[in-house]
Amino acid sequence: MTRLGRGDEAEVARFDEVFDDPFDADATRTFLDDERHHLIVAYVDGRPAGFVSATVILHPDNKPELFLNEIGVVERFQRKGAASALMDELKRLATELGCTTIWVLTDEGNPAAMAMYEKTGGVWDGERHIMFEYDLTK
Repeated sequence: MTRLGRGDEAEVARFDEVFDDPFDADATRTFLDDERHHLIVAYVDGRPAGFVSATVILHPDNKPELFLNEIGVVERFQRKGAASALMDELKRLATELGCTTIWVLTDEGNPAAMAMYEKTGGVWDGERHIMFEYDLTK
């Protein structure tokens, strides 16, 4: 496990196949430059295996929380413990940062994610959450 930070844009680019969208150097630089953003990567025999990204969420009336933005594992390394190892490292990081919880959004249409979060200690609150998005590009 490696925690990436400022100046590690080239290393992030090595994980391009796992991200949802193509590597963007400017977006990566902005992400890594913000101390509230965290990116942990995993390797198998020196090759990129997966990543988890998270953001510290601050509230004026609460302790910090860690929002799990995304976790991705290269297909050939899936179901071999990479996601669990990434989650273990994310939990260590959250504890170091003084976060009281890690939370993530997913849906029942993603059974692989549901199973992984449950396997790694996540507890579904049982609610059917509704997410609203505001498209600011129109």
